[in-house]
Amino acid sequence: MLIMTFAVSADNELAVYDVTYMVGDSEIHTAAEAAGNTVAVSSSFMPEKGIAVPNVIIITAGYVGDRLACVAYNPYTVSAQNNNYDIIQSKSYSLTVPGGVTSLNTLFWAPGMKPLSKSIKMSDYSTDNTIKSAFVEIGGTKFYADIDNWYNTIDFDINRAYATDTNKTPTLVKSIDDDTYMAALETFAPSFSVASGAAITAGNGAQNYTEPYSLTVTAASGDERTYTVTVKDTVTIFDASFDAANGVVSANAGGLKPVFVKANASSTPLTPSAGPADGAVTPDTMYFNTAPEKFLLKAENANGAAANLASIGGTNPKTYPKKIIMEYRMYVNMGNAAGIDFVAPFNLSTKVKPSIAIRKDGALYMNRHSTSVGADTARNNYISTFPLSKWVDVKMIFWQEQETDSQSVTVCNKKYALYIDGKHIATDKLKFDTSVEAWNNTSNGLFDTKNLAAIYMQTTDESRYWFGADSNTVYDLYIENIKMSYSK
Repeated sequence: MLIMTFAVSADNELAVYDVTYMVGDSEIHTAAEAAGNTVAVSSSFMPEKGIAVPNVIIITAGYVGDRLACVAYNPYTVSAQNNNYDIIQSKSYSLTVPGGVTSLNTLFWAPGMKPLSKSIKMSDYSTDNTIKSAFVEIGGTKFYADIDNWYNTIDFDINRAYATDTNKTPTLVKSIDDDTYMAALETFAPSFSVASGAAITAGNGAQNYTEPYSLTVTAASGDERTYTVTVKDTVTIFDASFDAANGVVSANAGGLKPVFVKANASSTPLTPSAGPADGAVTPDTMYFNTAPEKFLLKAENANGAAANLASIGGTNPKTYPKKIIMEYRMYVNMGNAAGIDFVAPFNLSTKVKPSIAIRKDGALYMNRHSTSVGADTARNNYISTFPLSKWVDVKMIFWQEQETDSQSVTVCNKKYALYIDGKHIATDKLKFDTSVEAWNNTSNGLFDTKNLAAIYMQTTDESRYWFGADSNTVYDLYIENIKMSYSK
């Protein structure tokens, strides 16, 4: 996968997140692998915020030396939403490549032959400069990183504690003590896996990861990619499986447990039931079906008392959780449901609600929604395909951040990402045009745990549900495991 963010140095109009070449079910990285085959070319990209790019032509050309041997292109129109074009686009087409081809070039052009990105070239040497996997061992436990090749980040969430209550500073049970953790950060030495022929050329070996650090990977072709590596001290809110006899089973003795209830009903919790009859999985799951039901996710402590997350971090927005991670092992059969939406676990109101949606044919959408002043408005677009009628591991990450844009202005974002079976699928941002002072001193741009509680834990307001499907539809959603964690 050729995944790097390209942009025109003059116009800076288009961010290209990835270009992937496939022959059958196999991803290829050299022109020799393409020669004599039909190659499927897929890409994901997005016009920069505030730039109108209504028409894009994607061109892939094959060459034998300097001679053009084959070409395919995909022209299409980017549909604006609320006069905005900065929407993730995922497009694909096929190219028949003759034998002897020595290079493939993919270009993104606007009408009038105006380039929107640098040419992306694949030739004799592999251009793969991605990190395939990364882990670190601390206190005898391995922690695996989330690798985002769109934004070139490697995030280690060191989940070394779980909460047993929800006070301003929750009582934590730690599997790795503070001294061991801090000492490990000062000589942090993760293990990284790269493609054949690629090498880590800067930032490898033991580093001090108390602050983000840069890591550079160079492909066999010489193409470089620089990652930002970040380590976060992470707390588990709950980590549970389900048992037909014993109900919710927590992975952490004395930890909090999830409770599912219907959004428009009483607080009576749903009970586990049998899973899909494929004979290969544990039959004890939480089962959801039939719209227009919407479901909420609450929590209780080990004694069965309701737990309110509103207290975590107190009332100062600066102390709210900055990142929330939802992990599921799930099985989805869409039936006749048009779609199921998984809503971000934070909001001031229903006006700010990023979500991830699965549609009837398995199509995946990343949805932004905000009618707040100075923030992105609602939009969505196809990004990938969700595996239906099989068990998959799903991770949804929602976090807030401040970053410096290309004009050296500090901007504020709510960012969200999706991983399926450990593979990064997509990342998107809900951008706020607000001052850093306003961001830091109000809850407008932050994870407000009071409202996290309202969305996930406490309310019966159907407009603030955890997930739900379109009206008058039937679907099957089974959840075998669920984990929720956060960092600050």
